[in-house]
Amino acid sequence: MTRVANISLSRNVLLSNQRNLADTARLQQQLASGKRIQNMSDDPISGRRALIFRVQHFELGRYQENIAKTLSFQQSTDTVFSRMTEIADEAKSLALRGVNASEDAQSRAVLARSMDGLLDRMMDLGNTVHDGRYIFSGAAVLTQPFVRDADGAVRYQGDLDDFEVSISQTTRVAVNLNGHALFKQEVDVFAAISRIREALDDNDPQRVEELLDDLDALQRHLSGKQGELGSRIQRVELTRSQIDFALVNISELLSIEEDVDLAETISKLQVAETTLEAGLNAGARVLRPTLLDFL
Repeated sequence: MTRVANISLSRNVLLSNQRNLADTARLQQQLASGKRIQNMSDDPISGRRALIFRVQHFELGRYQENIAKTLSFQQSTDTVFSRMTEIADEAKSLALRGVNASEDAQSRAVLARSMDGLLDRMMDLGNTVHDGRYIFSGAAVLTQPFVRDADGAVRYQGDLDDFEVSISQTTRVAVNLNGHALFKQEVDVFAAISRIREALDDNDPQRVEELLDDLDALQRHLSGKQGELGSRIQRVELTRSQIDFALVNISELLSIEEDVDLAETISKLQVAETTLEAGLNAGARVLRPTLLDFL
């Protein structure tokens, strides 16, 4: 009976020390990683909650990334709008000079060539690329939106739909502007400048004066579209603030569920190490072989 009792005692000591060693290793791992939950079995309820929060955090991070790209795209577009407005203002200034009776055919021809330059610059802006995508080609972001036909007329070959992305679970926004609606639909931006150029080439100041209204309409049109873009940017920035706030909350909830309490874990580790050391010492005495073990 004594030998059987010794075997049973030895087994219990070994099992106890194995548990103590596992507890010590678990606490050391928690301190090293900063995470209380290493496996779902550590705390199934908190583990499930943490998993849900991590999924939500990932989704919010994806929306945050979409928002950053959207704002970068739209702010680039806003800069292009400002340059387009400058071109419209220059066109108006050249046209007013062309109306002046002191200008002759030769000087108006020079003004017409300047109008050609403005037209080229406007087309270049219409074909602006940001981050590898055309900003005015609608959903067909890889297609150059504006090309010249054989007769010199500017033709739109982009898409009529907007390029949209999700910036929250319930919100999709148009990242860019439809080039057809901006340049060709309400006001034909290129035609307005081209007609002024032709009138200057024809040395027809009366016709130039009649076309000044087109340039006024162009300026109002660009200002209105830039205002629409500004409203879109404000909407995206508001959503960004909401997403940022939600991310902070989710991070805090995730921390509550899975992060270690440093002071508490250090205290538990010290207790576990003391218990393990005591168990090993006791085990060494219990497991020490005697003469009877060999009889």
